[in-house]
Amino acid sequence: IDPSNNQVMATVAVGEGPRNVSATESAVWVANIDDNTVSHIDVASETELADIPVGLGPRGIVATDTDVWVTNVNDGTVMRIDAVNDVVVETIDTGGEPGGVVLTADAVWVTDASQDQVLQIDPATNTVVGQIPVGTDPGGMASTDDTVYVSNSGDDTVFAIDAATAAVTDSFETGRKPGGLAVTGTDLWVANTDADTVSRIPLS
Repeated sequence: IDPSNNQVMATVAVGEGPRNVSATESAVWVANIDDNTVSHIDVASETELADIPVGLGPRGIVATDTDVWVTNVNDGTVMRIDAVNDVVVETIDTGGEPGGVVLTADAVWVTDASQDQVLQIDPATNTVVGQIPVGTDPGGMASTDDTVYVSNSGDDTVFAIDAATAAVTDSFETGRKPGGLAVTGTDLWVANTDADTVSRIPLS
């Protein structure tokens, strides 16, 4: 979509049930929850370059120029994809229901709704190194350089986690059933699914 005129510029066919998307300057990555694949789209040509088999129920996805991380909610795994060669290079058995995923400089952060926690993964070793209790039914995530935000749809809150200490440092009340999160400048925006509203939370 062209943001200057809000017009659709291209439509690209991907896998079945595209759920979430992550983008870099040159690529767009799509988690297709119904056929257990991740689609790699080339931005310049607006075409799908690869359809990568992953785990069961791929949901959350986050990409850099070198790596793509995808959560598989139906088999309790997180997979790391080589973004250059379009192949899965690591499978991390987290158990539970891994859903949302974000990155900070030294860690990958994943929600686990089944245990009301956020998992901290060390990308150097591809292992879970932390389990942080949060609110009820965590799902949505966003991050800055030093903070991870998680929405808890079961108790209408958003928690802030310090990325350096992996400790919860703040919580905010939202509308009913908060889901998607986005950080812009000094504000956190929260989509409240059952309230049909968006909350704006000042961060400074």
